[in-house]
Amino acid sequence: MQQNHEIRVIYDAGNPQASWAPRPKGTDSIQANMNDTISFTFEGPDCLTNAIMMTGPREKETERSPFKGGNQINIEPGARYTIDKENGLWGFSLSFTTIDAQGISNFYFLPDPELEVGST
Repeated sequence: MQQNHEIRVIYDAGNPQASWAPRPKGTDSIQANMNDTISFTFEGPDCLTNAIMMTGPREKETERSPFKGGNQINIEPGARYTIDKENGLWGFSLSFTTIDAQGISNFYFLPDPELEVGST
């Protein structure tokens, strides 16, 4: 059965490193299967203006991305991104920009959650 893994990206003004939840079993690894999806929501004080996800293999001889669309994907909050590989281990990061009430841009980074495909 296909499952959507919703990731909450949490950020605070003045701290460029974001965090995420829920953390499955207290780890940095999301366990998924082929045709599962991942979606993102963003929680913080400002208005999200853009976000990009970058992926890379964490094992030798693994393709660059587990997602349809390649290893750099523009992220839309709530949109679902389909896993199209049967198994493997990938790291990913998000880089995103917000704009505050004064019209000033702020930049954030979510480093290295891992996606373990074929693990459930």
